[in-house]
Amino acid sequence: MSYVDAVDTEHWAGIGALAFAAFALGLPFQRPSLFLVALVGVGFAAYARFGDAPPADLAVERELSEASPSPDDEVTVTVTVENAGSATVPDLRLIDGVPRGSRSATAPPDWGPHSAPASARRSATR
Repeated sequence: MSYVDAVDTEHWAGIGALAFAAFALGLPFQRPSLFLVALVGVGFAAYARFGDAPPADLAVERELSEASPSPDDEVTVTVTVENAGSATVPDLRLIDGVPRGSRSATAPPDWGPHSAPASARRSATR
């Protein structure tokens, strides 16, 4: 199994409104600090709107210790993620769900956030 889904997290969705509010409050009260906050907010909003992360070229491998386990058998799952591209992946979040009716004995299903420099290889076993 190997696939990559890119999801826009909308983390910076409200920064433009906050920058506008700081500007609107700084204007009538003539507060330079609020203008500075508004300027920083506009910078972050512009970066979030127009700056795109480089496309990720990831190789994801998932290995099971047993191919056909019986109910109540303990299975070790090893997930290996390799950055096969030439660019750093700035924010990598990996979620490996546990199949329905199963439970994880030792590890949570999420493994992130991490930065993955070019030629990086990380592995986690649960």
